[in-house]
Amino acid sequence: RRWLWILLTPLIFGGLAFAKDIRAERVYSASTQLLLRTNQSEAFLNTNSGVNTLPERALQNEIRLITSRNVKLAVADAYGKPISVRAAAGGEDDVIVLTASAGSGKLAADQANAYAETYQDVRLETQLEDLNDARDIVQQQVDDFQKQVDALDEALAKLDEQILQTPTDDPRYQTLIDTREQVRSRTDAERTEAQNQLSEYKQRL
Repeated sequence: RRWLWILLTPLIFGGLAFAKDIRAERVYSASTQLLLRTNQSEAFLNTNSGVNTLPERALQNEIRLITSRNVKLAVADAYGKPISVRAAAGGEDDVIVLTASAGSGKLAADQANAYAETYQDVRLETQLEDLNDARDIVQQQVDDFQKQVDALDEALAKLDEQILQTPTDDPRYQTLIDTREQVRSRTDAERTEAQNQLSEYKQRL
């Protein structure tokens, strides 16, 4: 359902921080895995942008977003204070590992999970905004193609109206018939292309 799934399986690693002061406190690390998955909204965006991002590049883009200022501010607001994490590829194209460090394993795990959950909310909100923008663009394209189809239909409709109002024995009648055939032949391919594009964009909506 969501583009980003969080695997809340913190891995706690305890160790003594090396320092000159032998009374230095223990520092624990907790890691949370982020599993990246493409959903319908991302597929929609890629289809309409014509760009397919390579998995490796997509992963690096997500890591940059995770550590961006906007996400850090959102995390600080949600958690009550800033959280420092390290983000790195998890050895696979669709996994990112977030690691937080604190004075206890539980605190480190809480911070790693809080950061991941907030990032998920920020990422989903951003993606929905992008999706709405993409829909607006597609809707504009639908409207443009519909205008093209309507304009082509209108030209033939006007000729049809003139033909109906012209007696068959009127010298202009055959001229109108020939003109309509010429217009129809000239615009058939253009109309078919516009109609196909219109149908395709309507399906994307």
